[in-house]
Amino acid sequence: TRNYINEFVFHQLLKYERLPYLRYKFIPFYLNGKNLGIYALEEHFAKAVVENSGFREGPIIKFSDHFRNETKRMVKIDATGNFHYRTSNNSKIEVFNANRIRKINNNLKVSQFLLANNLIEEFLKGRLKTSDVFDIKLTAKYFALNDLLQSGNSNTWYDMRFYFDPISARLIPIGYDAAPPIRSFGRYLSVDVNALNLFDDLEFLKEYAKNLEVVSSGKYLDNFFQNIENDLNSSLKILNKTFPHVTFLKSEFIKNQKYIKTRLTPSRAIILNSENFNTGK
Repeated sequence: TRNYINEFVFHQLLKYERLPYLRYKFIPFYLNGKNLGIYALEEHFAKAVVENSGFREGPIIKFSDHFRNETKRMVKIDATGNFHYRTSNNSKIEVFNANRIRKINNNLKVSQFLLANNLIEEFLKGRLKTSDVFDIKLTAKYFALNDLLQSGNSNTWYDMRFYFDPISARLIPIGYDAAPPIRSFGRYLSVDVNALNLFDDLEFLKEYAKNLEVVSSGKYLDNFFQNIENDLNSSLKILNKTFPHVTFLKSEFIKNQKYIKTRLTPSRAIILNSENFNTGK
């Protein structure tokens, strides 16, 4: 699931950079006494996620799962999958643990969700910029880390989850279902996808470029893997009890670094059109 050890590495990287992350570990799983092997245990989106990541409690929002559910429903009817596509512009914004918020009747939490909901809606309508709605330092770092791992799933708008920071009144992505590939083919950057048109804001784009410089620097990966070495090795040992073939390919992440460096410093940064010379321009 999610490429074995790589999802674990993804959340460890978010933790290393002090971004919201999910606790994720591997455990032996038994059902009615039958050993089903090693399973991945992933934390759900609740109050503990935010607090464990070092942030003040605030709502966690997402786009409605209607897109995913409608796809499954329509494929059963028509194998070609012909249906009205959901987009970020026609999907409902939902909050996690809504029943708990209603139950405790906390006006502050409700108002925080309404503010978060209004911000994302105004952003989608083009009335607010990325820097008006998102914490651009943390959001830019988040996407740069995804590029380092080539986590394409994290660029899918309907899989994104956001934490609303009540202190800054800004949204921050929470890493989820990244599934970094074991081997990357056809590498690209988050800016190429431009999920939700986040990168249309020049201020955010500059912050993103700065973070790409950091994660592609020589010692970045060495320092990170040295930091998680013990946890990484122990997790691999647990995984290997059921999946003995699983190894960790650090070399793939180094290739991702080289790709980022190449994109940051193209060999032909300025291209002149020959017509400019012919016309004397």
